[in-house]
Amino acid sequence: MADRPTSRALNAERLFPGQLARLVNAAAPNTITARQIAYHLFTAKFPLGRGRRIHLLLYLAWLRRLLADGKPLKHKDLRSQADIKRALSAQGRDIGPIPPPADPERRAACRLDLARFLVTYLPGTFPLPFSADHLHVIGKIQTAALAGGLFAEAVFRGFGKTSILEGAAIWAAVYGHRRFVAIIAADHTAGTDIIDAIKAELEDNDLLAADFPEVCLPARALEGIAHRCPGQTSGGKPTKIEWRANVLVLPAIPGAASAGVVLKSYGLTGRLRGMNHKHPDGTAVRPDFVLLDDPQTDQSAKSPSQCATREELVTGAVLGLGGHTQKLFGVIACTIIRRGDMADRLLNHEAHPEWQGDILPMVRKWADRHEDLWLKEYAEFRRRDIADAEGGRDAAVRLATAFYAANRAAMDAGCEVSWQHCKEPGELSAIQHAYNLFIDRGEKVFMAEYQNAPLDEFQGVEPALEPRDILAKLNNLPRYTAEHGASAVAAFVDCGSTSHVHWLTCWFGDGFTGGALDRGVLPVTRGKWGVEAALRATLTQAVGAICGRAYPVVGGGELRVALCAVDSGWMARDVVYPFCRQSPFASVLVPTKGQGGELELRAPRLCARRDQGDGWYHALTLQRDARLLMYNTDRWKTFAEQRLRTPMGGRGCFSLWGDKAEEHRALAEQFTSERPESKTKKTGDVFAKWTCLPGRENHGWDCLVGCHVAAARLGVTLDSENLTARGGAKEKRTWSERRVRR
Repeated sequence: MADRPTSRALNAERLFPGQLARLVNAAAPNTITARQIAYHLFTAKFPLGRGRRIHLLLYLAWLRRLLADGKPLKHKDLRSQADIKRALSAQGRDIGPIPPPADPERRAACRLDLARFLVTYLPGTFPLPFSADHLHVIGKIQTAALAGGLFAEAVFRGFGKTSILEGAAIWAAVYGHRRFVAIIAADHTAGTDIIDAIKAELEDNDLLAADFPEVCLPARALEGIAHRCPGQTSGGKPTKIEWRANVLVLPAIPGAASAGVVLKSYGLTGRLRGMNHKHPDGTAVRPDFVLLDDPQTDQSAKSPSQCATREELVTGAVLGLGGHTQKLFGVIACTIIRRGDMADRLLNHEAHPEWQGDILPMVRKWADRHEDLWLKEYAEFRRRDIADAEGGRDAAVRLATAFYAANRAAMDAGCEVSWQHCKEPGELSAIQHAYNLFIDRGEKVFMAEYQNAPLDEFQGVEPALEPRDILAKLNNLPRYTAEHGASAVAAFVDCGSTSHVHWLTCWFGDGFTGGALDRGVLPVTRGKWGVEAALRATLTQAVGAICGRAYPVVGGGELRVALCAVDSGWMARDVVYPFCRQSPFASVLVPTKGQGGELELRAPRLCARRDQGDGWYHALTLQRDARLLMYNTDRWKTFAEQRLRTPMGGRGCFSLWGDKAEEHRALAEQFTSERPESKTKKTGDVFAKWTCLPGRENHGWDCLVGCHVAAARLGVTLDSENLTARGGAKEKRTWSERRVRR
């Protein structure tokens, strides 16, 4: 900076650093420089002047205090700027020494007592007293963590199982009971949510921070910024903490039992195999404690294939996480959503003896006056429709509560609930809370969500068919081979999917006894010529595989497809009708269309009697562009189910080829993908309406029904004889036999 001219009188209250330096050096040469004075001006803790000008008296007073404190007038740091920045950065990353626990006795008292740890250190999460069932589940988790074992606990919604597992993971980690805690949920998002909840406790829980400073203080010092993990130190030593979305590695504080403990979350269907963690020193650890929180979703519970897949993952991938050098211990906390779902299977001790399972319902015993006082009189008060001007829903709830208060002794008699403190504001007891849930949400939901005893989704006279029932019907015949006595081969091609074409080929004999010969799926590959050309090409390939083959019959002879029905529910006039007319196999191709049972299926007036039957007819369309085989889908689905229910060897039994059940598992799941439900027509007639279960595919089921309709069109019947109108017996001949004789 250029020095100001000295000819002027200096103002002691407004000196530039250069002017002041010349004054000082005039008395004692080389005492200070203008740059050092400027440094003093901008680093002093209080103002020495205004802007870039210095007040001489203020500066002298500051210098006097500086020298009195023993600090040098001139400060020269011989380090480079990079070294200075690194030192400042290291100073900022160091969290300092870790203080001792605030209450060692409180910490020691919870070391081997998980229930006490939860209520002591997580009072906001567990404000209500634990029930006996809570203590039972907590005791199982504690046993698994300290002594080992595999436990499966089915509890009701609202039990707090996720919160208990989160607290158990924290307890096992901060005390160092386990070195690697694997948390597995139904999907990746649910697992990440659990890790986020654990992070929140370690960062914000003051009680935990006071008694476990070696864990919580480094976590708090991160301030939620994971990029600070690699550089964090304590007393100059790296803490080696990790704070990622689904992985927590507790800080490696010397002497801490929790040093280097790993918590990692995964979704059950994620990449579980080979789960390990490598520490910076090169040591690798594998899970030794696993916590599974609700490992199935509502959708997966309704799909047998997904249930089987998740069951295999638990018994295979999860139980193999520990490797061969150590045992893996853990707990599953779940809810049985549907009979036969993954939770129900794991709790079956005969199927999975490795898991020690318990089912804990909300209501252990229903009240003696369950039917009359609760489900009639009390429910009538609670469901009463009251106008909004008169109080609306709240008024109905108050009336029901008043009725319960007046009759509480009689209504509580005989009832036993698992958690006495489980009730909402305004409710008088846990018993009333349970019955309110039962009445408001319905028996089906309550039995599944709160009792772990779900009802069948479609209850009827007979239990619903399950895939295992279908897989038990194997006839040990080679593929493409018909049983002795088979008289016709029928096939059905389902075009109901915009991405794939499914087909099924079946043989049929006397009394509708039949079996599957072949099945297949082909993708509809859309090219530059559009979806119509793609569908036609796929149909050509599928029909060629069906009709271009001869099917040998046991005992000699062979059969060919006599009728191949093609579903026309999608692109009928654009693709299906022209294809059936123009195909090389046009003589056996028939377009079909199903109609629901709620509508009456009437054959056209000019339809010949030979072209119609029970629940089907074969006639020209109104546009006369095709002969369409129409059929009542609900009627024939009921008929096809009866064939599947018929035991092996019975008249009208339907079976599958081969002797390997796993080969037909996908087909068996599709055969059982729908359930009947009673419906009433406008005419008052009751019929079975078939609906597909959520998350299930029914293409194979549609193909099976279509094959039975095609067999009926060929003349196959349940009766051994076709009686004429005059009552005389007439030899039964199938359509394929009549074509051969002509």
